[in-house]
Amino acid sequence: MRILLCEDVPSLREILAMVLGKMGHQVETAVDGQDALEIINKHPASFDVLITDNGMPRVTGIQLVEKIRGLNLPVKVIMASMFCPPLDAETAERLRLDGLLKKPYTAKDLSDCLENLGK
Repeated sequence: MRILLCEDVPSLREILAMVLGKMGHQVETAVDGQDALEIINKHPASFDVLITDNGMPRVTGIQLVEKIRGLNLPVKVIMASMFCPPLDAETAERLRLDGLLKKPYTAKDLSDCLENLGK
């Protein structure tokens, strides 16, 4: 899969990109939601999956997903958060999230979440 990984913590972003790469995915990284939007605007149909943190500066994960959903892109979205559930039911439904990961999560949790996207 072609994955855009949006995570504001540099060490976590690097580790996740490495893990996803070892799983066989093509990964591009964004340092925050604003960076992710700029990448998506340049290459709107380039990604199968967006994995995004929720709590980030400039543009939050929720704001990022709202903007992406407004573009009607066929991208699956996985939200990662320290809080689970990270969103109220109404917000989660409006964002049409395809997966949720509670931080901290393992490589297996990530792999399982990605596998469940096709189901």
